[in-house]
Order: sequence, then C-alpha cells, then structure tokens
Amino acid sequence: MDYVKGYLPYQKCVSKVTVPNNSEARLYITEYDFEGIADTLILNYGNSQSRPIEWQPRKVPNIYILTADVKNAELIFTSDGNTQGAGYTAYLDTYGK
Repeated sequence: MDYVKGYLPYQKCVSKVTVPNNSEARLYITEYDFEGIADTLILNYGNSQSRPIEWQPRKVPNIYILTADVKNAELIFTSDGNTQGAGYTAYLDTYGK
C-alpha cells in the first residue's frame, strides 16, 4: 500500500503466490484502498482457474485456504483510468501438514 503515491491509472500488477510442498496456506487480503466497482483483484491458480476477490469495506478481510497442489498461483490487480488509491494488503500464512 502506498498512501502517498498510490497506484497508476491502467496499471497491472502481478504477484506470485507460492505454497511450499507438503504445506497449506491461508491467503489474507486485509486492506482495500482501490475503486471496488472498477478496479479488479483476481486470484489465479491451478489449471487456469480464477477467483475474483471482492472488495470489502472497513478492512473486512477475505481469507482463502490454499493447498500445495495450487501451482503457479498469482494475484493480479488491474486499475482503470478513473479514481486511484493506495492499493491492497495481502499476506500468506503457511503451515506444514
């Protein structure tokens, strides 16, 4: 999150999500400062599967449980050209089986 500069219009940001072998993880999206009706945050995983992450007001977290068989997962954020914000905060908590 960058509260000073924010993200740019028409920006696309891809972040890798790696779950170690023999582990599971919880992916937490805890802060949202982007235009929820126009900017998108998507979790891609597995064999071309994707899940849009819904914008939540007032720091209500979204939590996703991921297993080690989720290969090449990534978070993809795309902004439109209108309102810009600071972005989002995500973290991954991994634990062994």
